[in-house]
Amino acid sequence: MENKKSTGLRKIRMTKIQKIILISCIIYSLTLVFHALYVSYIDPSYQVIVADQLVFYNRGKGVLYGLLPYRDFYTKAAPLSPYLWAPLVIISMIFTNDYSPDLLTSTNYTDSASMMFSSYVFRAFFVICLIAAAVVLYKLLELKKNKHSFWISLTFAINPFFLYLVSFWGSDESILPLLIILPIYLFEKKKNYLATIIIILGAGLKYVPIFLAPLIWIYSKNWKQRIIQSVILLLGIVMVYLPFYFIDRIEFLKQFDNEIGHSGNQGIITIIQANSTFNIDSYSYVFTIVTFLLFASFGLFFFLNREKWNYQKTFVFFTVFLIFFPKIQFSFVVLLFPFLFISAFREKRIRWVSMTAIVSGMIVGEMANILIEQTITNIYLIIFAWIVVLVFYLSVISLIPLTMIDDEFMSSWHISQA
Repeated sequence: MENKKSTGLRKIRMTKIQKIILISCIIYSLTLVFHALYVSYIDPSYQVIVADQLVFYNRGKGVLYGLLPYRDFYTKAAPLSPYLWAPLVIISMIFTNDYSPDLLTSTNYTDSASMMFSSYVFRAFFVICLIAAAVVLYKLLELKKNKHSFWISLTFAINPFFLYLVSFWGSDESILPLLIILPIYLFEKKKNYLATIIIILGAGLKYVPIFLAPLIWIYSKNWKQRIIQSVILLLGIVMVYLPFYFIDRIEFLKQFDNEIGHSGNQGIITIIQANSTFNIDSYSYVFTIVTFLLFASFGLFFFLNREKWNYQKTFVFFTVFLIFFPKIQFSFVVLLFPFLFISAFREKRIRWVSMTAIVSGMIVGEMANILIEQTITNIYLIIFAWIVVLVFYLSVISLIPLTMIDDEFMSSWHISQA
């Protein structure tokens, strides 16, 4: 028997986290290989590097060579983001031995070996962020004793929208799920001060994590803790933003110009503007104010009812942002995906609504482009685009009251339907 054990193949036992990482790495590797083959042989005219990645590269290279954001190069983004790209640019320079200090343009970027290589370094980094987000999501669900934690986390990690977002788009919105899930997990682990620091750093990379600010009050045990953490948040945001404001005030403030009709915007308000003769764009500041008023109202409501708080209710903050904020790209649907995938494994009613939101959310950006750009004349495709957009918004809006129902009510509803 002992010989059999020694000569036989031992079964490799893997933890569920290791399985999530391994399966995700395999799927993303195959996706990136397909992308490389596609742009090399199937459609060489397809852009390997989207405009955003050229911007990431220039920002990273700029700070490496001593340039300052906002003053010395285009930085219509959160102030810490150039410093996130810098290490990735260094990796590209080392592997390609291309140390040119010159910033690139849309006409000469293909001449830069480090730029071409960095397009895949960026993609690899985005894959790491998404897999890390899936792992943190798994740990959060295990903490809450969710029996579907493995399948929720795995399907979240390798869903088709993320595969497309990383490979053919290379979007930095890929880092958002991690910046959202990690603070929530830390709050649930009662590591409030660390969660607050992550929110500050996240807001310095991508502004959206600031919408997690109400969680500081909701998760705090007493007023002393709330005041201390609020001061830490305020001082942290000031320390992150203020130095860059003084570098170049005008350029710094340009990033907060939230024009509804700005190129690249895909939100419902932009769609309505593109199909209306009324100049909604002149009231963009109103929608910004409405967004923050609703955000504050929901935050106050959840705080006053914090004994019924569930981390999934964070979904409401990002839904409000996605609906009312004037400057929206549909890559921002990644903010909703952690909560949608969790809900997709819940009771029948909320499950189907969540799955509808997930499926429509994966293609709603392309449908929005059809309605905004108005270059397609096929009436059936236009009707289909409107249906997808409306289905997506109606599904996420209908999830707000369902999400706000406390777990005891939801459980009793489920039992009564059984």
